[in-house]
Amino acid sequence: MPNLIKMLLLVTALMLTACGPKHPPAKILSHQGYSDVMAYLQSYQPKVYANGQQLTLDEFFDKLKSLRVIYVGEQHDRYDHHLNQLLILSRLHSLVPEQALGLEWFQRPFQPLLDDYIAGRIDSAELLARSEYMTRWGFDFRMLEPILEYARREHIPVLALNADVALTKKVGQGGLKSLTPEERARLPKNITPPSEQERTILKKVFDQHQGHHEQSFENFLLVQRIWDLTMAGRIVDYLQNHPKAQVIVFAGSGHLVKGRAIPAEVAKQLPGIPSAVIKSSDKPGRSDTADYLMVSPAAMLPPTGKLGIWFDEHEKGALVRSVVENSGAAEAGIQSGDVITEIDGQPIVHSADLRIALLHHQPGDTVKLTVLRHSAEGKETLQNIEVRLKGL
Repeated sequence: MPNLIKMLLLVTALMLTACGPKHPPAKILSHQGYSDVMAYLQSYQPKVYANGQQLTLDEFFDKLKSLRVIYVGEQHDRYDHHLNQLLILSRLHSLVPEQALGLEWFQRPFQPLLDDYIAGRIDSAELLARSEYMTRWGFDFRMLEPILEYARREHIPVLALNADVALTKKVGQGGLKSLTPEERARLPKNITPPSEQERTILKKVFDQHQGHHEQSFENFLLVQRIWDLTMAGRIVDYLQNHPKAQVIVFAGSGHLVKGRAIPAEVAKQLPGIPSAVIKSSDKPGRSDTADYLMVSPAAMLPPTGKLGIWFDEHEKGALVRSVVENSGAAEAGIQSGDVITEIDGQPIVHSADLRIALLHHQPGDTVKLTVLRHSAEGKETLQNIEVRLKGL
């Protein structure tokens, strides 16, 4: 896994799934918050296909309402895929008495934080900071926030599905033998091997990722299995403890494949459970990997305002490692070696706090930074510096 702390504020989404398909030309949707997104959904009409035949949205949701598990795949950085997910969640919520939402985006140790967010005890900024979202997941939270906000307003339980990245990173580097007994106990008890079909598919993925050659294919395969088994186990536990609930699962399309990955693992433990796999697509047709295709025009959000710095962690804030030429930070006089301790009066404890604070800022906005600067003589001074953000 790359060091996600050393990142450029020029980027709005970390491409953690670099092998994903190239995007078609995308429409920029300038949604300004939850109400804008929900208003947009009123006229949002993706096309739905089953076995190559188009369904109306009413027909589609009528088929889904009686299912126990609905798997909705995504390409993590596609805003239209997340709009499709929100449409499914909101339409089914009016039809299904009891629901839960399972998310790959959050890891199981942070379930209490999701509970607190849904209950209204913490806000989204605290959720992101305390769940280490920016370093553990990192994709543009603006795409996901309306989904979480809808669940919060409608009191829909949200399940943190994913395995702890600290453990999967250790497994990727050294296998299960690298874990302590306590760490091993936090992973699925029986990590079964994949099918030959799954193994062949994952070998192709592994070979396309040059960076993965830091680890063996067997360890890479083991991590994939841990992800799928951990997420499937959480889904099964909830279904068994809530026999009338419908669980809607949002995760990467590679984890949600008809007859494989998470759907196959849930079906093994709960044979015959009624379910469906939904895949977002750029064009209609038939699919061997999903029960339904949702065809939606590619969409993206406009860029956020950027400082234009590379930074590292520092005990007193975010250490500026370098400044991008012609950026807002460069024009304001931010220097390599500066430590940003506050932004608009908010303390910066970790470098990810900067990304959270800038999440809803636009190019042209001005922010006030408190900067700790060291002179050539080693003297420390605090300076207040205003920076005009750019889109870059």
